[in-house]
Amino acid sequence: MQVEDIKTEKSFARLKDKYIKSYSSVSVLIMLGEEELFKKSLITAIKSFLFEDEGDLDMNYSVFYDKNDTVYDLPLDISNTPPFGSNKRLVVIHNYDSFTDKEDFLSYIENPNQTTLLILISSSVLDKDFIYKHFSKKGKDKDDVLFLNFPKPKDSDLNSFVYSFMVEKGKKIDKEALDYLLENINLDYTSIKSELEKICNYHNDKTDLVVDDIKDFTYSSKHANVFDFINAILERDRRKCFSVMVHLKDDATTTINLIMHSFVILYYLKIFPPQASLNDVSKIINLNPKSVSMKKKYINNFTLNEISFIISELTRLNTLSVTKPFVILKAYFYLFLFSITK
Repeated sequence: MQVEDIKTEKSFARLKDKYIKSYSSVSVLIMLGEEELFKKSLITAIKSFLFEDEGDLDMNYSVFYDKNDTVYDLPLDISNTPPFGSNKRLVVIHNYDSFTDKEDFLSYIENPNQTTLLILISSSVLDKDFIYKHFSKKGKDKDDVLFLNFPKPKDSDLNSFVYSFMVEKGKKIDKEALDYLLENINLDYTSIKSELEKICNYHNDKTDLVVDDIKDFTYSSKHANVFDFINAILERDRRKCFSVMVHLKDDATTTINLIMHSFVILYYLKIFPPQASLNDVSKIINLNPKSVSMKKKYINNFTLNEISFIISELTRLNTLSVTKPFVILKAYFYLFLFSITK
């Protein structure tokens, strides 16, 4: 089996060049690991390589973000469909390891359609991936299948990445500022690039960045968790909310029920008279007094009408999570967050 490790910008640049020269015959490309930046960049490069005409791309490119996107179209059926007016069809399936029909994937990869490039994407570790384990166990060499492993980078690689990025932007960053940045955000290329782009835009007129410039802007989110995210919503702090959300381990849409829980507490705190004790309120809504007490400080951030509207919207989002593809749910969720924060 063909396996490539992509850990740095240099190894990614070599991969892009090698793909065009050596891997153009690959029918199944499996991208694994937690680092997302190079995965996205490679897919963009492949689309440009396969489809010079935008019309060909529209007719021959399909993307599925999870199993909920496959209600009407089955990705492997599309993969077996000949391209229309082009030499290749491109099918991209994110989180393929969440699908239940794993045998169908293995069967397809045994004999893939040569006129389709199927790209499978997961954050799974290479050695634990069910496709990799299957073919490793069989000891079978398949030249038309390529595994790409994108592990999280080392500190030295991150340092080089930051300095290179700053040179491209015509800026410099001193060591103290760099150390502060890496101590306070998630250590992956995606998070760092996102933060650097915002910092450079914020300090557009400044060439030499020092630690105070980074402190002015960077939200310390390395240890951000779901509760930081929900508290930012309750504070109505839009900047903090979206900054923390980027660094959550799981997708933010998985927090809908927890957000609902917080606003239900606020609703009851609003409708009960101020003299009512927290213990009384907690007993009625069957919650721990401590949970109720922690939410009380946010009670004046919202009117009763706003809280009622938010609970209604969260109920609607819960319904959409079942009835709509994930990408649509995500768009509605982001719009919801934008509308209730400032």
